[in-house]
Amino acid sequence: MFLLQGPQFHDLLQLSQRQNLAIQQQFNQEYIDANNLYRKHIAAYEQQETERQQQNPEIESQRRAYQQRKQEFRRQQRHQYWQQQQRQYRRDRRQQRHMRHDEIEAKRLSGFGCQVQNEERQLQLLRDTRGPDPE
Repeated sequence: MFLLQGPQFHDLLQLSQRQNLAIQQQFNQEYIDANNLYRKHIAAYEQQETERQQQNPEIESQRRAYQQRKQEFRRQQRHQYWQQQQRQYRRDRRQQRHMRHDEIEAKRLSGFGCQVQNEERQLQLLRDTRGPDPE
């Protein structure tokens, strides 16, 4: 293994630091250039929009009215969708409650049936052990 010591290490470290600094400065400059270009495009677009709005005020008012109608329509659609979802959720919950109630009732009735059967078995066992009833 080759180890650098003393002045060689110091020179290599300085070279590495200078390269890193140059790369960082180049990146910063590219970022600034790209940001400036983006701002120029935005400014040009805004300029075109203002010119278009000034040239045709009646068309612009129609466009704004259309945008408002479209927004209102979409708002109503969302409202109807969420109302429908809420109704469906409530309907499902109601059905689940009724199903649970029906299941509980069925278990209770089946338990009642088992209880009757158990009582009949116990009576049968008593008859078997005692003999027939004197009735």
